[in-house]
Amino acid sequence: MWAGLNAAASVLLPFALFVFFAREITPSLLGLIALAMACTEVCKAIGLPGIYEALLQQKNDLKRCHEAALALLLSASCLLVPICLLIIFGLGFLVHGLHAHFVLLSMLVLRIPLDLASVQPQAVLVARLAFRRLAVRTIMANVIAGCVGVVITRNVNAGAGLVIYQLVQSIVTFVSTSFGSGLLVRPRFHWDCIRRLRRETLLATGNRTLAATINSVDQMLIAPLAGNIGLAYYNLGKRLETTFVTVANSFSAILFQPLFAAEGGLSKQKTTVRALLVLGLVCGIPASVVFCNSRVVVGLIFGRTWLPAAPIVAWLSLNGFVRAIGMVPGSFLSVSGRNRELLTTSIVSAIGSLALVALIASKSITLCAFSLVIKNALIVAWMAWLSRREVQQPALTYTASVLVPIVLMIGAVSAIKSMLPMDGGAGPMQEITGLLLSCVGALCCGGVAMAFAYLLSLRSLDRPMPARLHA
Repeated sequence: MWAGLNAAASVLLPFALFVFFAREITPSLLGLIALAMACTEVCKAIGLPGIYEALLQQKNDLKRCHEAALALLLSASCLLVPICLLIIFGLGFLVHGLHAHFVLLSMLVLRIPLDLASVQPQAVLVARLAFRRLAVRTIMANVIAGCVGVVITRNVNAGAGLVIYQLVQSIVTFVSTSFGSGLLVRPRFHWDCIRRLRRETLLATGNRTLAATINSVDQMLIAPLAGNIGLAYYNLGKRLETTFVTVANSFSAILFQPLFAAEGGLSKQKTTVRALLVLGLVCGIPASVVFCNSRVVVGLIFGRTWLPAAPIVAWLSLNGFVRAIGMVPGSFLSVSGRNRELLTTSIVSAIGSLALVALIASKSITLCAFSLVIKNALIVAWMAWLSRREVQQPALTYTASVLVPIVLMIGAVSAIKSMLPMDGGAGPMQEITGLLLSCVGALCCGGVAMAFAYLLSLRSLDRPMPARLHA
């Protein structure tokens, strides 16, 4: 329940605020802010955040390990802040208008030390299974930052409001995560602990860096290839994609990873199936609705100014669903001492994303978004195959738990759309009614398919385990 609330708070409040800012800020300025945010996310991912996974796997001498971890995170922050400023300034020679807003955009760089310093106390909370504390922290950060951003937007400047919102969110997250006995430790370099944490930290950081590359570097490439307007349209779709990834990240960090780290072989099979069903239902319903009704959703939420982005939004929303499903095998591999294998998949995925964007974005951003869906589906299949020793018959498991339900959801929403035309002159109430009925149709079809998949998984678990699974 708390993991779900945390996911909702991580998604609904920021998305509502993004809708507000999208209506207040010009697409050109929004594209520049998105570019600066992408730079900070990539730099932040290099700052050893993978030490979080390494800390979760430690059983002894925890206090000294956490002290060493915080010392490394703060040291990395000191190096990355000036590097990120130089990157943003350098991109200004390629992207028109960036230098004119450099002072405002440079404030986003302060999020790097704040977010990295929050990694260590968050690891303490997750180890304690403090789901309630994590959920309340997320709600506080979004509500307080949102209020500040809206006030500044209304009374000062819309662009400044969005930047301050992002910065205040990081400040409140750090304060609310660190406040309490035994959470934020004193940073100290304990070299024996660093050696113990080194391998998993570097591998997990590599995975996070590549994930950030997939999330952000494509926007950094699209800016010079398609211009500010093209970047703004792509960023709109990317926002919806990131919504699904944020939900999956929330479940992964405070629910799936602790369970995978603690449970045995057969329990990992059960956890995998349940995790797939949870994310399939939570992310599958909105993904199918947006995919089939992208013009209605974009026009209703963001305004008709953004209608050219509708095809991009459709495919990137489906891409977000695919990436969310990939968090399940990714969570398992990350806490089972197999970060090397996960790193390999991440490298291939990142290279594939950058290659697709570089080759296709200048011709068609929509075609580029479609290509990313195919590429990420293949990556998820690869990660599922890597966990085949723990998940019996992964092809059948993922087909029954993910593929069949999402196909049925899209089919149900398409049928409802054909019976209730919502585009081309329909009023707002008709559009909202149609979207709600689409959600109900997707829930019914997807729910039936997932119930069948769950019963099928229980039947397979009742059978004797193969000898290799015993081993």
